[in-house]
Amino acid sequence: MSHPHNQEAFLTQLSQELRSENAATVLLALEDLERQGPLPQEGWSLRGKALMLQHQPENGLASLKAGLAAHPSSVVLRLNLAAAHLALGEALKALELLEPLELSPTEEFQRRAALLRNRARAAAQCGQHSLAVRDLEVLRQLEGESEGLLWSLAQAYEQVGALDKAALLYRLILRKPEEVILTESSFTESS
Repeated sequence: MSHPHNQEAFLTQLSQELRSENAATVLLALEDLERQGPLPQEGWSLRGKALMLQHQPENGLASLKAGLAAHPSSVVLRLNLAAAHLALGEALKALELLEPLELSPTEEFQRRAALLRNRARAAAQCGQHSLAVRDLEVLRQLEGESEGLLWSLAQAYEQVGALDKAALLYRLILRKPEEVILTESSFTESS
């Protein structure tokens, strides 16, 4: 895999192409890039993801931690390290990384959504359901009302004792849009 002189474009291309079946190739390209100089935050993040895809969670975590040590203000590395901790069932470690983060409304949409989704998940797993409710409500405003999000939000409301809000969400999930109900008699021809 050759790469252009524009390191950022190269890393973006690698990131878009990263799949479990080509993670080894991406890792080789990152090694080649690192021989030319220190990896930028995106390179460390990509390495961590590729290692996780290769079922090397400890190496993936180590890469993300090393990247965060090299780039301590990197939101991307913090988000990816927290996601790796969540994937390994380490919700408290994820929450410790995510709780202090506040991204401005002008921050990239995917980054804000990832923060809110992962922090809400970690908070719920750690019993901090009020934080989960807060983040899920903001995520609801950003992404709309997907069924999965509404289920998570309803469950979080149940945990904080807001059963009325949970019930409304469950009704919203179960409510079907107004539609014509076709019965067998709808298909018979009248003479």
